[in-house]
Amino acid sequence: MTTREVAARYRWAILGLAFAGQMGYSVCFQAVAPLAPLFQPELGLTNVQVGFFSAAVSAGSAVMVLAAGSLTDRLGVRRVMSFGLVMCGAFMLSMAVVASFWQAMAVMFAAGMGGALVLPGVSKAIMDWFPPSTRATAMGLKQAAVPVGGALTASTLPALALLLGWRPSVAVVGILSVGAGGATALLYRDFPVARRGWGAGTTVWVGLKAVLRNGRLWAQGIIAVTYVTVQLALSSYLALYFSDVVLVPLILEQHARIVAAGGYLALCQAGGVFGRVCWGVVSDRVFHGRRVLVLAIVGAIAAPLGLVVSDLGRGYPAWLLAVIVFVYGATAIGWNGLYHVLTTETAGLRYAATGMGFGMTLNQVGTVGGAPLFGFVVDWTGSYRTAWTVLAGLSTVGTLTSVVLARGERKVGQTRVG
Repeated sequence: MTTREVAARYRWAILGLAFAGQMGYSVCFQAVAPLAPLFQPELGLTNVQVGFFSAAVSAGSAVMVLAAGSLTDRLGVRRVMSFGLVMCGAFMLSMAVVASFWQAMAVMFAAGMGGALVLPGVSKAIMDWFPPSTRATAMGLKQAAVPVGGALTASTLPALALLLGWRPSVAVVGILSVGAGGATALLYRDFPVARRGWGAGTTVWVGLKAVLRNGRLWAQGIIAVTYVTVQLALSSYLALYFSDVVLVPLILEQHARIVAAGGYLALCQAGGVFGRVCWGVVSDRVFHGRRVLVLAIVGAIAAPLGLVVSDLGRGYPAWLLAVIVFVYGATAIGWNGLYHVLTTETAGLRYAATGMGFGMTLNQVGTVGGAPLFGFVVDWTGSYRTAWTVLAGLSTVGTLTSVVLARGERKVGQTRVG
């Protein structure tokens, strides 16, 4: 059986394992937001400190993800990704026994380092096993695991935490990540020629140098930083915003508002699921691999929606709130699959995971700063309105950058990938 025949038969199983690995990490990362209304008063945290929980995970990823990409190219997806999932889950389990803000920060930072070992591998798996004509669709399906994980945590963790407490709820999240790591170790198989270009005597530094000299990867990082800042702020604060402001005229009882706010966050994440798949299909089928052009379209929709969300405290009806948060999620959360496939294609097959690690390093700048920035603006101004307006401005910056880069973009059949 040829390599192409093996790939055709096994690629959908690979997609399933990449999806599980991505979701195993994403539920760890996104468990904080829906539980914030419960642990914030218990730990006496400010809005900025709530944002730092997510930022700690991102900071841990940022210091590790570039090296993780090089290790994945060198050692293979299975070993690096499975270890990262187990490491991330183990630290989330220890989150259930932390006694202070700084202990929690240290644990979340370590969990982020484990997650960094996962991120390049799940994207390299798609790059290795799927052809360019369906790669963005597959990457979008894989990346849908992030909002699926967010929707799962948002819709279940608040109710579970009200029943058992927020600490046991976090422990459940850790168990899911460890389980995903075990499944990866047992079932994943590296692509037969996945290590092409790493000949005898080649070191990880060769790939790092090649990637760091790629100017287009640096320019694409501007899009990632702006878009991911919006995404992380939205994911981290939408539940608090709805619980504290938007739903107050509609729901009088606080616990009911907390559960309902989690439901709206879950709907926003569901929009992200739709967007990640939809934009991948649009890129592959409608624009024939022009990833940056589609990223520009996504940002052009997200920017005005940020202004709309800033005005939701005026008592909008429930059905309209649902439509707005779904569409905002489809854009502000739905862009990542396109960026991941764009980054790996720009880096080429030889250094796909290294390129993904580099892209994720730039990505983590916005991930680290997004939630604290939003919380700082809320605390400083005493209003959510200004913070959402800032996010609209960032979406605009990312859109304009995408428009500039799209002018020199080639179709997928013309793109050099190795």
